[in-house]
Amino acid sequence: MSAPDDQPRWLVHIDEQVSKVYMDTAETDMLLVIRDMLLAPDGDENATPNAIQEVQAYYRDNYCPADDPSWKQNPADGIYDVLASLLLQVFDVAGFMSFKFDNIRHKRLADLVIGLERQAQREFNLEDPQLGWGESILLQEAFQAWDGCRLGPVSSLTMCSEALGVNTLLSRLTAAGLLGKRGVAWAKTSIDKALDEPAVENSTPLAVNAAASIATQYILLAGEVLAAEVDDGTWNTWAAKLREIADDAAAAEWHLKENARKAYAKMVQIRPGFGRRRRRRRKRRRTNSGGWNVAIAVWRWAIF
Repeated sequence: MSAPDDQPRWLVHIDEQVSKVYMDTAETDMLLVIRDMLLAPDGDENATPNAIQEVQAYYRDNYCPADDPSWKQNPADGIYDVLASLLLQVFDVAGFMSFKFDNIRHKRLADLVIGLERQAQREFNLEDPQLGWGESILLQEAFQAWDGCRLGPVSSLTMCSEALGVNTLLSRLTAAGLLGKRGVAWAKTSIDKALDEPAVENSTPLAVNAAASIATQYILLAGEVLAAEVDDGTWNTWAAKLREIADDAAAAEWHLKENARKAYAKMVQIRPGFGRRRRRRRKRRRTNSGGWNVAIAVWRWAIF
């Protein structure tokens, strides 16, 4: 179903999901929290903090009732239900959003997850129950989202857009350190496919450009984290391809040309001296006759 002209795709999707009678109660409630957060005005700095408070209050009110202490026997059950329901919907909604890395609402999705992790209670207090954190829950949902959005050689526009939205969210979470080594591994796999490996035979320009766009988002948003895990050879290969894309006038989809240029500049910025042309010249040698031969300058140019 296409979104009405006056409504973004993510809002149409949320409203459709909420209206389904078979939706799990916790998932529906978490979707409504996400909806309110995303509908807040652009300049509302409290949109994400308010959503975090709503999620925490939802956990206390629904899973830690004061008049029924039975929850104290296994308080982790409620934490799992709330986090799993929320994270499932966060990744789902991300696939319906503009992937543009400076999209404020896309950033709110990431900040919601990051904020919950930062504020999570590390040791459970039965007398003052607060929502904890489950790294394994996030990694499970993140992997399923990443694996489910891997592009094929003839992926449709809808599939490409969904993959861009999901991977941009993964980029933000990787940059925040929430996905650890696994997030870096997923990012490297996606970037290698786009910038290092040859395109699969019969790949459409749409699929190729979408994969490259995903690579630019990982570098723009999580470049510092990736740089710490990538050797110079791989870094150079990625950068060379990005510069090639940036110079290609045909690479216009999803602002690919512009983002490739920015990503290349980011790579140069992260590793000072990278991308600068360097030269080295041999010393002049004296001949046996005492005269000087005309020196032959030997220039060694870096890749860039």
